[in-house]
Amino acid sequence: MENNKKPKVVFTYVEAGLGHIMAITGLYETFLKKYGDKCDVVKSYIFSGSKRDAVVKMGKAQDNHVKKLAGSKLYNKFECFTYKLSSKFTLWTVDRVFRKGRKAIMEDFREMQPDLMVSSYYLPSHLIAEANKKGITNSLIATYLPDNYVYPAWDRNCDMFMVNSENAYNMAINKGFKKENVVKMPFLFRKEIQDFNLTKEQARKELSLDNGKFTVLCAMGAFGVKKAQKLIEKIIDEDLDINFVVICGKNQALLEQMNGLKATCKEKLNFVPVGFTNQMAGYIKASDLVLSKSSFNTIMEVKHIGTPMIAFSSAGGVEHENAKYFSKNKM
Repeated sequence: MENNKKPKVVFTYVEAGLGHIMAITGLYETFLKKYGDKCDVVKSYIFSGSKRDAVVKMGKAQDNHVKKLAGSKLYNKFECFTYKLSSKFTLWTVDRVFRKGRKAIMEDFREMQPDLMVSSYYLPSHLIAEANKKGITNSLIATYLPDNYVYPAWDRNCDMFMVNSENAYNMAINKGFKKENVVKMPFLFRKEIQDFNLTKEQARKELSLDNGKFTVLCAMGAFGVKKAQKLIEKIIDEDLDINFVVICGKNQALLEQMNGLKATCKEKLNFVPVGFTNQMAGYIKASDLVLSKSSFNTIMEVKHIGTPMIAFSSAGGVEHENAKYFSKNKM
C-alpha cells in the first residue's frame, strides 16, 4: 500500500436471515484475530447502516424476502423456480428491482473505498462488482457461500469464492465460476460455538432450565417458528413433562403470542419462549433434541455441539437442497 497505509477490509453484515450473519461473523472474527494489526478492518451493516434512504429500503426488501420464505409455501415455490434461471438473467432482474438502491449505494462505496470487500450474502458482492466496473472502486471481492447450493444470484465477478462442501465446489465450477477463484475451506463456526465448553447440566443451570426434565429446543431461524406453530400448540395441549424452549428470534409479535400460549400451559410442561438471543450454543447444549429447519449453518452448529436434531422444514430452495444433501450423505 502507498505511504504504508493499511489496506481497508470491509466485512458486510446483511440482516436477511441469521445464517448470513453467523457466516460473516465467523469470517470477521477469524480475520480480525489473524490480520487485525495489519489491516483497517471494518464491520459494516452495509444496508441498515447507510445514511441514504434508498439503500436502507433495499436492505429492508431483502429482510422481507427472507420473512416471506419463512412463512409462504407459494413464495418458496417461486424462489425454487428462479434457481432454474441463468445467472445473467437473475442479476439483470435484481438490477431492475433495485434501481434506486443501486444508484445510492455507489455513493456509499465511493466514500468507503474498500481495498477488499468480504461478503456472505449475494447482493454486496454483486454491487461492489458493479462499482468496480464503473471505476468508482478498485476493490478485491471475497465471497463466502454459507449454503450447500450455488443459486444464480451469486455474482461470478469475484476474486475468491469460498465454499465449505464438495457439492458447492462442483456446482460453482459447473455454473461458471473460474476454477482458480473457487476455494474449498472448512465450515466456519462462530466463536460462541467453537469456544463453547459447558456440560449439559451447566448449560441448563445457566439458562434456568429444570435439570430433571427432557429438554426440546425448537429453533426456526431469525424470524421465528411460524411454520412450527401447530406442533407447538400440540405439545402445549399434550402437557408433556419436558422443558420446551421455543426461539422466536427477531419476531416480536411471535414472542408475544408464545408468551400468551405460556399462560395456557397446565402443570407438567415447562414452556420457555425466548426472543433473539446470543446464547444459542447454551440452548443447543442444554437440549436433548433440537427441532429446526434445514439451514446449513444450524445443522452444522448443532452437529458440532453434539445434540440430536430433526430438521422438519425448509425456508426456500437452498434449504431444501441442504436437506437432500444431508440425507444423501446419511448425516
